[in-house]
Amino acid sequence: MVDVKANVEFPNFKMTIYTHEFILQNVDDVLNHCLNLSVQNDDWDKYNLFSSNEKPIKLMAEQLHYEVSKFNRNDQVRKDLWINGWFNIIYKGESIAPHFHSAETESYYSCNVSLDNYNTRTLFYPPWGDRYGHVISVENSKGKGMFSPQWLWHEVPESNEDIRYTLGIDIHTDAMMINHDKNAPIAYSRRLLDCY
Repeated sequence: MVDVKANVEFPNFKMTIYTHEFILQNVDDVLNHCLNLSVQNDDWDKYNLFSSNEKPIKLMAEQLHYEVSKFNRNDQVRKDLWINGWFNIIYKGESIAPHFHSAETESYYSCNVSLDNYNTRTLFYPPWGDRYGHVISVENSKGKGMFSPQWLWHEVPESNEDIRYTLGIDIHTDAMMINHDKNAPIAYSRRLLDCY
Protein backbone atom coordinates (compact mmCIF):
# COMPACT_ATOMS: atom_id res chain seq x y z
CA MET A 1 0.00 0.00 0.00
CA VAL A 2 1.24 3.49 -0.80
CA ASP A 3 1.87 5.43 2.41
CA VAL A 4 2.38 9.08 3.21
CA LYS A 5 5.73 9.13 5.00
CA ALA A 6 6.06 12.87 5.37
CA ASN A 7 3.92 15.91 4.79
CA VAL A 8 4.50 19.65 5.06
CA GLU A 9 2.50 22.73 4.18
CA PHE A 10 3.63 26.36 4.14
CA PRO A 11 2.02 29.36 2.48
CA ASN A 12 2.19 28.69 -1.29
CA PHE A 13 4.01 25.39 -0.77
CA LYS A 14 2.76 21.90 -0.05
CA MET A 15 4.65 18.63 -0.36
CA THR A 16 3.82 15.04 0.44
CA ILE A 17 6.34 12.22 0.25
CA TYR A 18 4.75 8.94 -0.73
CA THR A 19 6.49 5.62 -0.33
CA HIS A 20 5.54 2.00 -0.82
CA GLU A 21 6.99 -0.87 1.23
CA PHE A 22 6.75 -4.50 0.13
CA ILE A 23 8.33 -7.91 0.74
CA LEU A 24 10.31 -9.45 -2.13
CA GLN A 25 9.01 -12.98 -2.65
CA ASN A 26 12.10 -14.76 -3.97
CA VAL A 27 14.76 -13.01 -1.89
CA ASP A 28 16.97 -16.10 -1.28
CA ASP A 29 17.18 -16.89 -5.01
CA VAL A 30 18.00 -13.25 -5.80
CA LEU A 31 20.77 -13.19 -3.18
CA ASN A 32 22.28 -16.44 -4.52
CA HIS A 33 22.21 -15.01 -8.05
CA CYS A 34 23.90 -11.79 -6.89
CA LEU A 35 26.59 -13.63 -4.93
CA ASN A 36 27.61 -15.35 -8.18
CA LEU A 37 28.13 -12.03 -9.98
CA SER A 38 31.67 -10.78 -10.37
CA VAL A 39 30.92 -7.16 -9.47
CA GLN A 40 32.18 -4.77 -6.82
CA ASN A 41 30.36 -1.86 -5.17
CA ASP A 42 32.27 0.56 -7.38
CA ASP A 43 30.75 -1.16 -10.45
CA TRP A 44 27.17 -0.03 -9.67
CA ASP A 45 27.23 2.40 -12.59
CA LYS A 46 28.66 -0.07 -15.13
CA TYR A 47 25.97 -2.78 -15.37
CA ASN A 48 22.28 -3.48 -14.91
CA LEU A 49 21.22 -6.42 -12.74
CA PHE A 50 18.03 -6.61 -14.82
CA SER A 51 19.96 -7.42 -18.00
CA SER A 52 19.98 -11.00 -16.74
CA ASN A 53 17.49 -13.50 -18.11
CA GLU A 54 17.85 -15.73 -15.04
CA LYS A 55 14.57 -16.76 -13.43
CA PRO A 56 15.13 -15.07 -10.02
CA ILE A 57 15.75 -11.71 -11.70
CA LYS A 58 12.79 -12.08 -14.06
CA LEU A 59 10.47 -12.93 -11.15
CA MET A 60 11.79 -9.96 -9.19
CA ALA A 61 11.28 -7.63 -12.17
CA GLU A 62 7.69 -8.77 -12.52
CA GLN A 63 6.98 -8.20 -8.83
CA LEU A 64 8.68 -4.77 -8.90
CA HIS A 65 6.56 -3.78 -11.90
CA TYR A 66 3.43 -4.75 -9.99
CA GLU A 67 4.61 -2.95 -6.83
CA VAL A 68 5.55 0.33 -8.56
CA SER A 69 2.11 0.27 -10.22
CA LYS A 70 0.65 0.96 -6.76
CA PHE A 71 1.49 4.62 -7.39
CA ASN A 72 -0.85 4.70 -10.40
CA ARG A 73 -4.58 5.18 -10.44
CA ASN A 74 -6.35 1.81 -10.11
CA ASP A 75 -2.94 0.08 -9.86
CA GLN A 76 -2.62 0.20 -13.64
CA VAL A 77 0.62 -1.30 -14.95
CA ARG A 78 2.53 1.36 -16.87
CA LYS A 79 4.13 0.28 -20.12
CA ASP A 80 6.51 3.24 -20.26
CA LEU A 81 8.78 2.20 -17.37
CA TRP A 82 12.47 1.29 -17.46
CA ILE A 83 14.62 -0.26 -14.75
CA ASN A 84 18.24 -0.54 -13.72
CA GLY A 85 19.61 -2.15 -10.58
CA TRP A 86 22.81 -3.08 -8.80
CA PHE A 87 24.04 -5.21 -5.91
CA ASN A 88 25.45 -3.49 -2.79
CA ILE A 89 27.80 -5.14 -0.29
CA ILE A 90 28.65 -3.28 2.91
CA TYR A 91 31.13 -4.61 5.44
CA LYS A 92 31.35 -3.82 9.15
CA GLY A 93 32.25 -0.18 9.72
CA GLU A 94 31.19 0.90 6.22
CA SER A 95 28.27 3.10 5.27
CA ILE A 96 26.51 4.56 2.26
CA ALA A 97 26.98 8.33 2.29
CA PRO A 98 23.99 10.68 1.88
CA HIS A 99 22.93 10.81 -1.77
CA PHE A 100 19.95 10.98 -4.11
CA HIS A 101 19.43 9.28 -7.47
CA SER A 102 18.00 12.01 -9.71
CA ALA A 103 16.61 15.51 -9.45
CA GLU A 104 15.67 15.83 -13.10
CA THR A 105 12.19 16.97 -14.07
CA GLU A 106 11.15 13.53 -15.31
CA SER A 107 12.66 11.53 -12.43
CA TYR A 108 10.42 8.79 -11.04
CA TYR A 109 11.13 6.28 -8.22
CA SER A 110 14.08 4.53 -6.64
CA CYS A 111 13.94 1.39 -4.55
CA ASN A 112 16.15 -0.42 -2.10
CA VAL A 113 15.69 -4.05 -1.07
CA SER A 114 17.36 -5.74 1.90
CA LEU A 115 18.46 -9.31 1.09
CA ASP A 116 18.67 -10.54 4.69
CA ASN A 117 17.86 -9.38 8.23
CA TYR A 118 20.21 -6.66 9.43
CA ASN A 119 20.41 -4.43 12.45
CA THR A 120 20.70 -1.40 10.17
CA ARG A 121 18.35 1.29 8.93
CA THR A 122 18.07 3.42 5.82
CA LEU A 123 17.51 7.08 6.63
CA PHE A 124 15.58 9.39 4.30
CA TYR A 125 15.65 13.19 4.61
CA PRO A 126 12.67 15.29 3.48
CA PRO A 127 13.81 18.54 1.84
CA TRP A 128 12.24 20.71 4.54
CA GLY A 129 13.86 18.80 7.40
CA ASP A 130 17.42 18.74 8.51
CA ARG A 131 19.79 15.98 9.51
CA TYR A 132 18.73 16.24 13.12
CA GLY A 133 15.05 16.94 12.60
CA HIS A 134 12.53 15.17 10.43
CA VAL A 135 13.98 11.82 9.34
CA ILE A 136 12.20 8.83 7.80
CA SER A 137 13.87 5.73 9.23
CA VAL A 138 13.28 2.32 7.61
CA GLU A 139 14.47 -0.96 9.11
CA ASN A 140 16.51 -3.23 6.82
CA SER A 141 14.76 -6.58 7.20
CA LYS A 142 14.89 -9.58 4.87
CA GLY A 143 13.05 -9.02 1.62
CA LYS A 144 11.82 -5.58 2.60
CA GLY A 145 11.88 -3.06 -0.18
CA MET A 146 10.77 0.52 -0.34
CA PHE A 147 10.06 2.83 -3.27
CA SER A 148 10.74 6.52 -2.74
CA PRO A 149 11.11 9.55 -5.03
CA GLN A 150 14.47 9.59 -6.83
CA TRP A 151 15.19 13.10 -5.54
CA LEU A 152 14.88 12.10 -1.86
CA TRP A 153 18.21 12.23 0.01
CA HIS A 154 19.03 9.04 1.89
CA GLU A 155 21.91 7.19 3.53
CA VAL A 156 22.87 4.10 5.46
CA PRO A 157 24.81 4.95 8.65
CA GLU A 158 27.86 2.92 9.64
CA SER A 159 27.01 -0.78 9.81
CA ASN A 160 27.82 -3.02 12.76
CA GLU A 161 26.95 -6.11 10.71
CA ASP A 162 29.81 -8.28 9.42
CA ILE A 163 28.30 -8.04 5.94
CA ARG A 164 25.12 -6.49 4.52
CA TYR A 165 23.61 -7.29 1.10
CA THR A 166 21.08 -5.00 -0.55
CA LEU A 167 19.85 -4.00 -3.99
CA GLY A 168 19.66 -0.47 -5.35
CA ILE A 169 17.06 0.05 -8.10
CA ASP A 170 15.92 2.97 -10.24
CA ILE A 171 12.66 3.09 -12.19
CA HIS A 172 12.53 5.57 -15.07
CA THR A 173 9.85 6.70 -17.52
CA ASP A 174 10.10 6.97 -21.32
CA ALA A 175 10.39 10.75 -20.90
CA MET A 176 13.39 10.37 -18.59
CA MET A 177 15.06 7.92 -20.98
CA ILE A 178 14.78 10.39 -23.86
CA ASN A 179 16.29 13.30 -21.95
CA HIS A 180 19.05 11.67 -19.89
CA ASP A 181 22.82 12.05 -19.91
CA LYS A 182 24.00 9.32 -22.30
CA ASN A 183 27.07 8.67 -20.11
CA ALA A 184 25.09 8.18 -16.90
CA PRO A 185 24.16 4.75 -15.42
CA ILE A 186 20.60 5.24 -16.70
CA ALA A 187 22.01 4.29 -20.13
CA TYR A 188 22.06 0.65 -18.93
CA SER A 189 18.34 0.68 -18.17
CA ARG A 190 16.05 -1.90 -19.71
CA ARG A 191 12.35 -1.60 -20.47
CA LEU A 192 10.65 -3.17 -17.47
CA LEU A 193 8.14 -5.16 -19.54
CA ASP A 194 11.07 -6.83 -21.35
CA CYS A 195 12.61 -8.07 -18.09
CA TYR A 196 10.08 -10.84 -17.43
